[in-house]
Amino acid sequence: MSLTISDPRSGQVMVWFANAFGAVALMRLPKRQWPAFLVLVALVLWAAHGGFALVSPNVAVSQAGGLHTAWVAFVDVPGYLLGMVLAAL
Repeated sequence: MSLTISDPRSGQVMVWFANAFGAVALMRLPKRQWPAFLVLVALVLWAAHGGFALVSPNVAVSQAGGLHTAWVAFVDVPGYLLGMVLAAL
């Protein structure tokens, strides 16, 4: 279920180990700390998936695919977070 939520595009399901690590970290934290942790993880995931493309020293990457990559990352991150929360629950 977590894999389907994290990337519902056909043929795009992959094991993303960060989700498993995030779920384990959530299980170890008190639930009152979950919101702050999830915000931090969302920022890190966005930076890891798409933010780097916006500031890439390669001009072709930053102009051609940077905004698209950043947008796809922004859209995918909530699915990753939901997968972590469901696994932790």
